[in-house]
This record gives sequence, structure tokens and C-alpha cells, in this order.
Amino acid sequence: MRFKLHIGIPHWPSLKELLRLGIPMGASYLIEICSFSFMALLVAREGMFVTGGHQIMSNLAALCYMMPMAVGIASASLTAQAIGARDMAKARKTGMAGIVVVATGAGLTVLMLIAGKSLILRAYTDDLQVAAVAAALLQLLPWFHLSDAMQCIGSYLLRAYKVAVVPLLLQVVALTGLGLVGGWWLGFGPAAGALQPVISYIMPGAPVGAASMWLMALTGLSLSAALLFLWYGHIVRLYARRMGT
Repeated sequence: MRFKLHIGIPHWPSLKELLRLGIPMGASYLIEICSFSFMALLVAREGMFVTGGHQIMSNLAALCYMMPMAVGIASASLTAQAIGARDMAKARKTGMAGIVVVATGAGLTVLMLIAGKSLILRAYTDDLQVAAVAAALLQLLPWFHLSDAMQCIGSYLLRAYKVAVVPLLLQVVALTGLGLVGGWWLGFGPAAGALQPVISYIMPGAPVGAASMWLMALTGLSLSAALLFLWYGHIVRLYARRMGT
């Protein structure tokens, strides 16, 4: 049988549903990428060696993020299937399984980062000055990754319930407002150096500007993760009431 090709008329209700989820999801990725790109531009003020150390930190953070992102996508897909089947108990169990897997994976990743720190630095660079900056910044990476992993799984599970605008708004506030703007304010802006006592305690030897940016990014991610899980709990309870389960 021959295929009869034809141009169909766009089905606006279907497109509207896709756009309602797709636009805020795409905007979330855009906000995240732009925040870390502008962070790199600001850190460049502190010179070549600090920029090199910052890039090692940034690359490792992005590499570690791949695990929670992959599990988050899988968990969201399975959770959405359970919701579509109106099996809310299975949806809750699947979501909880995703959270446990991500938390466990993040814990193992943190152990590898701590145990293999010197090997990781040698793999990245043979420049001692760059390695020294990176080593100072990497003291924060385990905490950063834990917060990053949990906010990642929280946002993906919310998307399984067709909630995409709230994660976007939280990322705008956390990553752009608190992380980027707050990091600039305390690292390079009018309040530059205000975090020096905290940096000296948490990341001794780290450059103030870059360390302030990463510390505020961690603060933003931690706040985002906490708020996302609070909203996720609210949405799960709301769906349970609607479905009578």
C-alpha cells in the first residue's frame, strides 16, 4: 500500500499543551546555562589562574550533574506514566525511588570526589597555580553537588505532574537572584569581601570573588531544593485528594 503524504492542520489544543510545559522547561535550562556563563565572565576578572581553577570546578559540577539528571528524566517518565494510569500510589513510590537513587548516587559521587581529589586535579592540569585554585574551590563541590542533585530530581518530579512554571520561578530566584546577583554583590560588587570570614573557614585559600560566587550559588541551589520538595509534597497530596487515594 502506498503512503499518501499530506500536510495536516496543526491541532492547537495539543500544541498548547506542549508549549505550556515546553516553554518553562526550556526557559529553566536557559536560566541555568546563562547563570553559570555569567559567573565565568565575572570570575575572569580575577585572572588567568583563577579562571582555570573555576573552569575545573564548573566542569566537574556539570559532569557530576549528569547522573541526577539522567535518573530524574527516567523517574519523571515512569511517574508520569503512573499518573496517566491513575495509579497515584505507584506514582508516589516511583517518585520516592527516584529520590532515593539520586541521593545515594550523590553520596557515592561525593565520596569519589573527596577520595580522588588529587587524581582528578592531575587529570585536569599540570599547572600548579591553577591546581591550587581548583583545590581550594573543590572543597565546596561535595556540598554543591548534593544540593544540585536534590534540586534536579525535585524539578523533574514536578514536571511529571505537569508543574513546570514553579520550578522555573524558583530557579530564577535561586540561581539568578540569590546565586548570580548575590554572588556578584558579595564577590565583586559593593559588598565585595563580606564573605571572607566564611570563605576562610569553608574554603581556605580560595580567591574571594570566585569563592563568593560558588558559595552564593550553593545557597541558591539549597534554597531551591528545599522549596521544590515542599511544593512537590503539596502537589502529591493535591493529586491524591483529587483521585481519592
